[in-house]
Amino acid sequence: MDNFLPGSVNTILTIATPHMVPPLALDYTITNIYDKIEAFWATGYDVPHAALANVSLVSVMGGNQDITVNSDSGNIHHIVPQNHGFSVFTSSVPHAWVGSDHLSILWCNQVVKQIGAALVEAADARTPYQVKSLGERLKIFRNHLLSEDPLSISPNSEVKETINLSDVSHSFEEGYPWVSPTRKPAGINQHASISHYHIFAIPKHEDLDTLTLLTSLKFGTRGDFSLLLCKHKSEQVMDEKILVCEANNLPSTTIPCSTKESTMPLFTGEYFTRKEFLYVSAPVSDLRKFQYVVFLNRRGIYSSPNFVIVEFRNKASTTEVVHTTAIAGSQARFTPMMKQSNWATNEDRFSVNIASKEAGVDINFHGDLPYYDKVLLQANNGIELQFWRDPTCNEPLSLTLTVDKYGSLGKVVIRYRTTILVFTFMVVVLTVRAQIKDWGRSGFFKPFGVILSNLIRTTFWKFSLLLVFVSFIQSLKPKKTTILSTDAIADAVQTKSGFWISSDWFDNALLGRNETFFWLLIPIFLHLAVGVVTFVWLVLSTIVRASSILARLVTGSGHIWHR
Repeated sequence: MDNFLPGSVNTILTIATPHMVPPLALDYTITNIYDKIEAFWATGYDVPHAALANVSLVSVMGGNQDITVNSDSGNIHHIVPQNHGFSVFTSSVPHAWVGSDHLSILWCNQVVKQIGAALVEAADARTPYQVKSLGERLKIFRNHLLSEDPLSISPNSEVKETINLSDVSHSFEEGYPWVSPTRKPAGINQHASISHYHIFAIPKHEDLDTLTLLTSLKFGTRGDFSLLLCKHKSEQVMDEKILVCEANNLPSTTIPCSTKESTMPLFTGEYFTRKEFLYVSAPVSDLRKFQYVVFLNRRGIYSSPNFVIVEFRNKASTTEVVHTTAIAGSQARFTPMMKQSNWATNEDRFSVNIASKEAGVDINFHGDLPYYDKVLLQANNGIELQFWRDPTCNEPLSLTLTVDKYGSLGKVVIRYRTTILVFTFMVVVLTVRAQIKDWGRSGFFKPFGVILSNLIRTTFWKFSLLLVFVSFIQSLKPKKTTILSTDAIADAVQTKSGFWISSDWFDNALLGRNETFFWLLIPIFLHLAVGVVTFVWLVLSTIVRASSILARLVTGSGHIWHR
């Protein structure tokens, strides 16, 4: 643009935008435009004063509900370093946790509020660029749009507190998980109106490597509840009554509330409740400089349905045995819920009250994006399932995984819907070509259906085998692997050795290069296209024959009346 001022655009937030591949590539022009844009972004961070050195890009995608634009194509991790932007699904946006289709993502109340709050906070009229610095902008966007902003223990916390245990109400808690309020209060008076310090000793052995806390209470220095990290004032005197504490800076995130009435995150039936839990998870290795984790209850009085659950556990263990007094599932503080995470796309999906979902819960996997050659390397490329359940309930948690064949096939058809149109057009063209060729050879113009039937018996099955062979060979070709770092996109591109066709047209032919498993899609789509053409021909042929018979009857009746 002639009137564009270099450096005037420094914050870009896109919604349901295909950054990697066009949603519908009808010609080479649109593909060439995408290639030029990608090349510009890939080289825009090479030097400190590059064109994109101060530009932040955030891509918000709707997820599986968006059938207009494939959300996988909105992943920008291949072109934007992590310190310049990120991609996120609306199901991961805090205080929203809901998928959106291509239209509702623009007016979904929960999503719009988070995006608006992030944009307002990122603005700064005191600076020449009217926005905050790049680092501050990214921190703001992550806090508003990501479910969990990975933080670490801050060794220089500004908020410190000295506690004399002789002057305050306190108790050293033992046994995990620790749950408050208990069903049968023992020890301290949980209905007292004074502040109370619940003190948990940080374990020294390596078996317990993770601290977790789940609560329905509001935490913070201004609230009634706080989480403190403490140690003795004197390291030589371990039984000293004075503790030096720092306000917590633990990795924490809000998660939706899960009750027996919950139907979806933040909703009970059709009503928006906005009820949330706070979940804290931190490795014990980050707490080694401290000796205690302290839960401070300034209110002194809270009861069901509010609760606090604290536990030191082994994160790597697949089975956790908890010895506690079991209660009936109907009296649980909250119902089981599940979170599925995909790090490659920053997708988190919460499923609340999963025990009542008789139809089951959908678990979605993201494969390679077709028509795109570069693969993003990630340490974790699968799906992580995380469950929350009341540890004081004796109801077992069992899972049964089944493949939704019809649902998966439906999503595949939606994803490659243009392919069916192309194959349908190809079947029609081949049939008309054979029809004209047979007419020139025999001098008799055979009906479309007869030629189509002959092609099905003689040509199409051979053509289907050829497509399967080409698709299989295409899937075996090694992909280029783009290596990403936390600071910048590396220049290294690894490619396996071997003799392969290097032209891009081979990578983009048919359905594009996918995993080997998808070679079966080619004959399925071809046969589906043949079925569509056959069905349309039968309908049109029936209409023509019916019209012909009706016309003959009308013409014959009129001729008799004329006589």
